[in-house]
Amino acid sequence: MNDTERIKDAINLVDVVGRYITLERAGRNFRACCPFHQEKTPSFFVSEEKQYWHCYGACGEGGDVFSFLMKIENLEFFPALQRLAALAGLELQSTHRKSQPHPHAPLYRLMAQAATFYRQQFLDRPEAQVARNYMQERGITLDTLDRFQLGYSSRSGQSLVSFMRQQQADLDRLVKIGLLFRDDDTQRYTDRFRGRLMIPIQDRQGRVIGFGARILGGASSNAPKYINSATTPLFQKKQVLFGIDKALDSIRRSQQAVLVEGYMDVITAHQHGFPNTVACMGTAITPEQLEILRRYTPRIVFALDADAAGQQATLRGLARARSAMHQGNLRSVRSSQTRKRELQLSIVTLPSGQDPDELIRTNRDTWRELLKRSHSLVDFYVNYVASHQDLSRPEEKQEAVDLLVEVLAEIEQEIVRDEYTKRVAKRFETSEKILSDLVNQKRAQMRNQPKPSTANARVALPDTRSLTSETPPPRREDFLLGVLFKHPESVRYNLNTKLDGYGLTNVQVDDFQHAPNRELFVALEKILMQGDAWDRGSFLESLSEPLAHHMMDIEKFTYPLQDNTRQEISHAAAETLVQIRRETVDIQIEMVSLQSTGGTEIVARDSQTKLNRKRQYLYQQRERLDRVRKQLNVNRHTWAEV
Repeated sequence: MNDTERIKDAINLVDVVGRYITLERAGRNFRACCPFHQEKTPSFFVSEEKQYWHCYGACGEGGDVFSFLMKIENLEFFPALQRLAALAGLELQSTHRKSQPHPHAPLYRLMAQAATFYRQQFLDRPEAQVARNYMQERGITLDTLDRFQLGYSSRSGQSLVSFMRQQQADLDRLVKIGLLFRDDDTQRYTDRFRGRLMIPIQDRQGRVIGFGARILGGASSNAPKYINSATTPLFQKKQVLFGIDKALDSIRRSQQAVLVEGYMDVITAHQHGFPNTVACMGTAITPEQLEILRRYTPRIVFALDADAAGQQATLRGLARARSAMHQGNLRSVRSSQTRKRELQLSIVTLPSGQDPDELIRTNRDTWRELLKRSHSLVDFYVNYVASHQDLSRPEEKQEAVDLLVEVLAEIEQEIVRDEYTKRVAKRFETSEKILSDLVNQKRAQMRNQPKPSTANARVALPDTRSLTSETPPPRREDFLLGVLFKHPESVRYNLNTKLDGYGLTNVQVDDFQHAPNRELFVALEKILMQGDAWDRGSFLESLSEPLAHHMMDIEKFTYPLQDNTRQEISHAAAETLVQIRRETVDIQIEMVSLQSTGGTEIVARDSQTKLNRKRQYLYQQRERLDRVRKQLNVNRHTWAEV
């Protein structure tokens, strides 16, 4: 009997499915609303006798215990086999692919040790009374403190170092995962977190991967309120949702995820009966975070603190969430997994001056009602523009409709988009055909690059010939900068390494002629040169509103690269940059030629000699760039997947 048959013998499908959805008996079978699509009447049936499940509704899916776990958890077969074997208490006999320890297992163990140490400090250390008092003031119970493993870091700067030395831990590994600093001159180790409330951040499996650390009374007034773990092999902030490990069961059962911004928002929400709440930790939501939630539900409620930073800040944050959602939906449409559900983002606008933490503590019934009455993305924007624009004036009505066209164009489902287009046309008393045409034009603009058909040439560089007459052609430098913003640290490094291999200088500000692009590149270089981890949301917040909008516009030029590897993206950047420099050299050669003629005047002999030398140098540059371009074109067909 092989592993698959042994697991099927040992596990009851009803028990596995019951971990994710609530089943009710229906004769000899069990039924529920299907977890893979939205429905009000149960059409999802599980046969205990046959150990088979099937949906008789819209999706028509069915299978055994393996297919169910693979689909609901988005797993490949072998990880599903491992998980079910563990659930059944069986040891796999398969020899073709033995289970190996996770390569980061030692790092996870160190993180767990640190979390336990910080927790004990919180409970026992007299110095931690300030942290205990703070939690008591916030109304956090002992059960919640234990559930979230909240801790405290000593102000001494040597507390964790001493503990880990006693445990004979490798201190350099603790530096690697962001818990310690090491002075390269003195080789002295110090604690990264000092005098702060420690909030462990866990992945979906419940493993500690990082910490959020809140300032407490007595600290310097210049100190940041929160500091997070730096980017490490375990912690990639854009791929993490705080509280996800504790929220998964509730999200699956309620088929809804509530997305907030702060640690305390999540902790308070869970304590007061809203366990389907997670946080993006104060940053703009990313496509990676939305993709995590999509595995368990397509319905996401986004809580907006509307008055904390003004209406314009609210709209910027929502625009970033829309962009992330659209990238995820677009990737789903283009992927082979055609049954993925399109994300549905709805909005809760909080009362003036309140965040979720405060509102839930003071009036959780109001919070519950707000969640029930959340607005769809389109309805939110309709209400916003209707209250902020004088629709009796044609010019302001045009501005309102322009904003709504952007929102409508981001909806991938045709029927949903058509229905909302009709509603908006009726609400704003405008022609449905005109509005529909505008939406279609906007979608054409967003798709400005056709997706290449061959696997070996998936990256398409800007080609103005492929654009419609209504679509403004992107500058090559727009595309280049958009590519750099996809994965700034790795793509920039790969690009510069590739350029260096061809004897070319690194990408620099002079490669960009358009003033906003130069400004964006300088700002990006400043972040990367400081060694700060890339955080797209924080970067956007630091920009002026026009510059932030420009950055989001040029990012749209990279939509065709959604499915490409970082190596391929870096190659596309190199091809684009070489072409930019080739065109720049051509312009310089032309200018030198004009100078050498001197119009109707005769150029002085010494000046003519200098111009000839410069022209010769430029010709050599052009020849070198042509050689590099040919080599890049050859390598385009030999890209390796990474």
